[in-house]
Amino acid sequence: MAALRGAGCGTGAEPVAALGAVAAHRTRDAFGRLAEADPDRYAAQWLATAVYLAGTDAALRGTGWDR
Repeated sequence: MAALRGAGCGTGAEPVAALGAVAAHRTRDAFGRLAEADPDRYAAQWLATAVYLAGTDAALRGTGWDR
């Protein structure tokens, strides 16, 4: 995320950071064992990140960024 922020893409770093946070978030049960990860939450954040990146890619291509 530091590379994205350093390149002036602070807004793009947010969904990527959120995806990492969701992936790393694990709770513990009453006995201290790691509980199961929440696949729906991860999938929703992954999709949000992918949609953001696809939109950014389309916008940059529309401005001739890749030429």
